[in-house]
Amino acid sequence: MAEFKDLKIKAELVAQLSKLRISTPTQIQEEAIPIILKKRNLIAKAQTGTGKTLAFLLPIMTMTDENLRLPQTVILSPTRELSNQTKKVFDDLNEDKKLSCANIVGGHDFKKQENKFVSNSQIIVATPGRLLEHIRSGNINMKHISRFIIDEADQMLEYGFLEDIVLLKDKLPDKLQIVLLSATMPKPIIDLAKKLMQNPVKIDVTKEKTVTENIEQILFHTTEKFKNDTLKFVLEEYRPFMSIIFCNSKKNAEKLNEYMSISGYDCDIIHGDFSQKKREHILNEFRKMKFQYLVSTDLSARGFDIDGVTHVINYEIPTDYNYYIHRIGRTGRAEKTGIAISLIDEKDEKKIEKISQRFNIKTKSFYDRGQNERKTLIKKWKKYKNFFLT
Repeated sequence: MAEFKDLKIKAELVAQLSKLRISTPTQIQEEAIPIILKKRNLIAKAQTGTGKTLAFLLPIMTMTDENLRLPQTVILSPTRELSNQTKKVFDDLNEDKKLSCANIVGGHDFKKQENKFVSNSQIIVATPGRLLEHIRSGNINMKHISRFIIDEADQMLEYGFLEDIVLLKDKLPDKLQIVLLSATMPKPIIDLAKKLMQNPVKIDVTKEKTVTENIEQILFHTTEKFKNDTLKFVLEEYRPFMSIIFCNSKKNAEKLNEYMSISGYDCDIIHGDFSQKKREHILNEFRKMKFQYLVSTDLSARGFDIDGVTHVINYEIPTDYNYYIHRIGRTGRAEKTGIAISLIDEKDEKKIEKISQRFNIKTKSFYDRGQNERKTLIKKWKKYKNFFLT
């Protein structure tokens, strides 16, 4: 297995990774970094939690000319949360402050951002709409931009940003290295890649092991009426250090958060209707472990990383099966272990069967569909817990 020092990134970055206790590159990092350093166009397919951010940041920071105080790289993110996360990873790596990075996202005052954003930032991390605004306002010197990174391209498709990406590419210099990263590769993303770049190198690290090998997946079969009792049982037995609990809608997330609060659980809620400022505040409070359980919807959770999440709980099974992978990828990140628990009521049985078949997922099932099954569940659970969880 390769080490970071073997990948020809800056020695200062290798040293900083060691300080951050990141010792070994993941598969996507090992494969992508040498390709990016060779200035090749790249299409990389890799699931959430495999280390894609470091896979492009490390070579970019290695190649950036420290003496040229002008934009050299644009990193495009589909959401403010992901853009903020990428900037945070940059800051963690940039301990010597030799490089500069501007984070340009919506939800903040444009004029203040305009004053703050000086065209001498060497790396720009941005969401599509806000970046286009700054380009049209003439705030960015694009002459020396030579790298264009499109992160989480499937989310770009989901949020309707593909046309903006094409517009942005047309405004950048012709001589441009393009790197596109995505958890999935639906046809519109493949077509976009063909339109944007020539002769890209393609890598795919979405084999089954990257999705499931370090995440234990457990199903609790219950009923809609009995589901809250099953959730209580799960929380009492597992006692998660930090957990994200997913619902399919804002309405259901609010109901669940209210129920958990009344029941005495230390929790909060996040969903897409919250303002950017409020979402950032909640995420920062969760990162600081001010509360233990975060109730979330899919759209509000895409693109944020929280260190220390030990358990993901699917209170409801998503209708889009790719969301299942995105959800459980909030734990077990960068080859750490994690546990994903799904509460399966009557309407979810077929969904979880299709998900298991599609992604070849191996799960352990328990049944908790009423008081008649509770004694059997507890007996079976204790046996499982004694043999596998201790």
